[in-house]
Amino acid sequence: MEKLEEQAGRLQARYDSLQTRSGSGVRKLSSATDELGKLQRERDSFLAWQGQRESELAELEGATCDLAALRRHVGDARTLSADVMSHKADLRFVALSADKFQAEAQAYLSQLNDNRKAHEMEPLVEAEGLVRCSVDEASERYDALLDKCHTLSDQLSTVDDKSKQYGEAVEKARTWLDGAEKSAHEQLTAPADADPRAVQDHLARLKVVNADVMAQRRLVEGAGAAHAALAAALEHGSEEEQGKLAAAVEEVERRYEEVGVRLLGTFKYGRISPIGRGSKGCVRGVMSRTVGYHRGFRKFVP
Repeated sequence: MEKLEEQAGRLQARYDSLQTRSGSGVRKLSSATDELGKLQRERDSFLAWQGQRESELAELEGATCDLAALRRHVGDARTLSADVMSHKADLRFVALSADKFQAEAQAYLSQLNDNRKAHEMEPLVEAEGLVRCSVDEASERYDALLDKCHTLSDQLSTVDDKSKQYGEAVEKARTWLDGAEKSAHEQLTAPADADPRAVQDHLARLKVVNADVMAQRRLVEGAGAAHAALAAALEHGSEEEQGKLAAAVEEVERRYEEVGVRLLGTFKYGRISPIGRGSKGCVRGVMSRTVGYHRGFRKFVP
């Protein structure tokens, strides 16, 4: 009877131990399962958001071939870049959930191997970290998305700035040309007086117009430089778009050359509006004193 009671006690102890280990194992397995569920929900939500932002990025990248559309999307690109940066915390939550699941799974596997060892069974080897691989893949996609967003935002901002500079440079040159053409026309078509002093005054006014034309060549050159900078920044621009930008600068250059050529011809050949015959010698005399000025002007006229 005593032996039977002893065996029953050992059996009860084994049962209690088994129940304790089983209960602990079930709790660990349940905890790992809960963490896996949380991880899957957070990862799926993050991947869905990431897919939407990748689609938005692709649409914005397609707008870089149209200058008007590109300028409209500068704010959109900045907003997208800021949104992607703000979701970096979501990726950290996904990684944290993966770490928690790995810890719970490792604890369950460790206890399971202890039970197998007690029954002289081979321990189970931890499988490859599929969960960790999926998180690493999402992280790589996120880093690539963030880098592309920053690049696109910088590119659009650069093109926007260059476009504004180009527009301002061309408009400034056109505005000056409107006034220069008017002044040149007034001086070149104004009738000259037979009085030598009046002729000198007339030539003095022409010199002022010439000096302004020479000094303001920088506006034409500025328009050309702004166009070159914009064309370089707009690397994916269509041929039609590039042609429109070049045409505006070519128009400015043509108008400038026309004004310069007309003024140069007037000084070179003494072609001033009809004056009295008696003033011809005065004109030649005045013109002979302006040779140095003429030579300097030629340097600025193509």
